[in-house]
Amino acid sequence: MAAVDPACAAAQDGTYACFFYGTLMHPQVLARILACADGGAHLGVQVALLPSYVAHRVSHAEYPGLAPCRTATAASAASSAAASCVRGVVVRGLTAHDVAALDAFEGDEYVRAPVQALVLGAPVPNSLRVARDLPHLFAHLSPERIARLLQQQGEQRGEESMVRRETVQTYLWRDGEGLLEQEWRWEHFVDAHARRWVSGERN
Repeated sequence: MAAVDPACAAAQDGTYACFFYGTLMHPQVLARILACADGGAHLGVQVALLPSYVAHRVSHAEYPGLAPCRTATAASAASSAAASCVRGVVVRGLTAHDVAALDAFEGDEYVRAPVQALVLGAPVPNSLRVARDLPHLFAHLSPERIARLLQQQGEQRGEESMVRRETVQTYLWRDGEGLLEQEWRWEHFVDAHARRWVSGERN
């Protein structure tokens, strides 16, 4: 069971919004873990960015661990911004029952804690997300666009008018060991491992 930061709380309507950055970005994996017969129609999903964190590969595992990034040098400001920012999705509408299932799924390697994410666009029901689109989930987020989004910090203008900063909850890596230097890659997971997670062979 994942630990829970005391600062975590439900919204006024009793639901939760969580930032997912690994296997739970897959709509069918999420629906399976939450035992949603309707594919999670009650859940709204938005692409989001989490600044100042890195999703690392975990030793001998197919899932990532999220940890604060260390100061890094880079060839350009854009690549530096992208390297210190995790791409993911914010899922809103999670019930207390859903969150209990997620805490059990994540296990004692993680702690659920509040973070500040940049949320992009309007929510899409999890049940309407299409598997064939998943490899291209972040195709529109070039390093240059990520840098621009971070600079604007959610200012309401131009093409980024649907971007806002929001406090959500996520699962941070709790163990001091086990993280590799390499970043976890969503595209590789979809191509090489997702089928086993959708079927329940991996959990």
